[in-house]
Amino acid sequence: MHTTVSIVYDNTSRDPALLADWGFACVVKTPDRTVLFDTGANATILQRNMHHLGIDPKSIDTVFISHAHFDHAGGLAPFLEQFPVDVFVPQSFRPDCRDVPIHPVNTPLPIGPGLFSTGEVAGFEQALAVDYGDAYALIVGCSHPGVSALMESAAAFGRVGALIGGLHGFNQFSAIEGLDLVCPTHCTQYIHTIRDRFPTICHAGGVGTTIRLPPAGKGNGKTREYV
Repeated sequence: MHTTVSIVYDNTSRDPALLADWGFACVVKTPDRTVLFDTGANATILQRNMHHLGIDPKSIDTVFISHAHFDHAGGLAPFLEQFPVDVFVPQSFRPDCRDVPIHPVNTPLPIGPGLFSTGEVAGFEQALAVDYGDAYALIVGCSHPGVSALMESAAAFGRVGALIGGLHGFNQFSAIEGLDLVCPTHCTQYIHTIRDRFPTICHAGGVGTTIRLPPAGKGNGKTREYV
């Protein structure tokens, strides 16, 4: 079974039926877990997009919050009121959520089979490393601590082969040379520069993008398969 990363909340949309809004969220589906990475700013938009993409919110068994900014965690409390599941947050973030297991994360740790947190980097933000066989896909929210810092933390688990999410003001482009895939989204300031410099590995994001990663044990470094 392929692991998939489906963008359900972003500044842009690939389909008029899907709503764009400032923020980010994606659903990471592995053979063992279905993780909602961030929740965007608005739970209504989040769930509407999930519905149009055929993603049942009841299938989510874990929520992973990259950092406390509203455009990444604004939809958290309303989502958990309807679908109470385990939540992994940076140690510095204390969400006002009752009756759900909240797991503050400080140092790198596994959160499920083939799924790892980088730990809270620079006292603020964590990223999600997803095993796809011979490398890891690193899912990021805004990369406030810096892309290189997040990648360095993720390298403790193995080679980082893919980078998906918001890259903010990242412009140290040599740091992503040699990746199999980069999908810049949300707050990435130099998104067009990245596309121009890395045309063979770069793919546009937007609500409705799905990236299929090779199944564990069969990775070959070729991640560029989309719908």
